[in-house]
Amino acid sequence: MQLTPPPMRPTLTLKKRPATLLQPSVSEPTVPAARAPAPPPKAVPKKPGKAELAREAIKAENIKRGSEQAAKKAADRLRLEPVALNYLKSLAIIKEPVEIDGQRYFRPLMRRVHKGLNEVLCQMPEGQGCSISLVNYLTSNFLETHVTQREYLQGMLHFKKRFDLEGAVVEDISPKHLKSAQNRLAKLTGNEFL
Repeated sequence: MQLTPPPMRPTLTLKKRPATLLQPSVSEPTVPAARAPAPPPKAVPKKPGKAELAREAIKAENIKRGSEQAAKKAADRLRLEPVALNYLKSLAIIKEPVEIDGQRYFRPLMRRVHKGLNEVLCQMPEGQGCSISLVNYLTSNFLETHVTQREYLQGMLHFKKRFDLEGAVVEDISPKHLKSAQNRLAKLTGNEFL
């Protein structure tokens, strides 16, 4: 029995020429070289279909309609706002505070008073054709400024009643609204104990 030495490994040298590779024997199968991946096909722009063209036409029409409505609303606001503010400021219950013991109080307005004011403003010649949202916006902004004044909040705590636009008593102010007025007044004056 003869021992055969194991095959020798090639030794690595620092020589500058490359080492020779062993040629595979005929009996060993060869692995085919991997192919480079084919470049992806170029994207061809799709022509829009009928449905897509219809959607684009609707979108363009909506944009046009929206800009026309915004321009109309701006013109209506320029026309209506000065008239509405003059009317609201001229109401006796809003412009004339009640003086009691040297203290000025505005009478608290009835709830939902803005609905009646909106109707009056819509019936004015300047309000004809205006959107109700514009009229409501003008009325709400004016009333919010009025009802957050110190004299109005003090009037809520003093009178404990709500009044209509003619000055007649309509209803009592709820305890919840009285507490809210007290808290707002405390924030305005910086005094926690009223």
